[in-house]
Amino acid sequence: MLGTLGSIGGLAKQIQRTEILLLASALVALASFLPHRRRLMGRMAGCKAFLVGAALLAGSQVSGATLTVVISDFHSDVGALNIGIYDNKNDWLGSSTVQKRSLTVREHNVGGVVTTSFDVEPGEYAISVHHDDNDNGKMDTNFIGIPKEPTGLSNGAVPKFGPPKYKDAAFLVGDEDLEMSIKLLD
Repeated sequence: MLGTLGSIGGLAKQIQRTEILLLASALVALASFLPHRRRLMGRMAGCKAFLVGAALLAGSQVSGATLTVVISDFHSDVGALNIGIYDNKNDWLGSSTVQKRSLTVREHNVGGVVTTSFDVEPGEYAISVHHDDNDNGKMDTNFIGIPKEPTGLSNGAVPKFGPPKYKDAAFLVGDEDLEMSIKLLD
C-alpha cells in the first residue's frame, strides 16, 4: 500500500503539471486563430510563461510529512514487528490500513529500538504495533481475544476493559515531520 500511495501522489502531481501545460498550449493555439492575434499572442506568451512556472512550482512542492515510528521494549530479537497506520475508527485494528509494514527485529534492532519512517499526508492517524515474537505470522491471543504477544499503540494508549479505542491512540500530523515513540507491553 505504501508504494501505491506514493505512486498515486506522484501521478497526481504529474497529471496536474501536464494539464497546466496542455491548457497553456491550447490557449496559444486558440489565440492564433482569432482576429487581432498579434496583440493577443503577446498577452498569451506572458500567460503561457506564468502557467509553465506554476506547473514547475506545483511539481516541486512537497505535501505531507515524514512520520518516524520508534519502537522499544521488545524482549527478543526473534520474529517481526507488524506496524499498522490507521486514519479512522471504522478501520482501527482491522486489515484495512493506510500503511503497514513488517520488520524483522533481528535486522532492524539498533541499540534496543527499531525505527522506521512513513510518508503521510496531513491528517489524523493512530498506530498499532504487534511483536510476533514466535514468528508464526499471526497475533496469538488467549481464549477471550486478549493478545499473548507484546503490542503497543501510539500515544502510549493502554486498553481498558476491551479492545483499545482509536480516539485514545489518535494524533494529528501536519506539514512538519513527527516522531512517535511506542513502547511494547506484554
